[in-house]
Amino acid sequence: VEGRSERILGIEGVISRNEVATLLARQLISSEKIATFADNMTEYIDDETIPDWARGSVFYLTREGHFTGFDNQDGTFTFGGQKGIIKIDAANVLARIIGIFNS
Repeated sequence: VEGRSERILGIEGVISRNEVATLLARQLISSEKIATFADNMTEYIDDETIPDWARGSVFYLTREGHFTGFDNQDGTFTFGGQKGIIKIDAANVLARIIGIFNS
């Protein structure tokens, strides 16, 4: 696990959806593989707000069906990467990932 800087792990406070995506992707695939997705755009309408350090992870987890965005009820989805992840969203993501290993 990497921190926010060389001296700050950042374990206090709320964890963002961008941070969760990055942590989970690093557990599922190599950093090198994540980097190959870094230039891909997602279909989320707030794609431009996904930071470079999280982009490959968000793209990968979304492509694999582990992360979904917030339904805008107009056929579009928002990722909301800066938002803190709530327990039900974390449980849903983990259930989708565990499904990989149980299928």
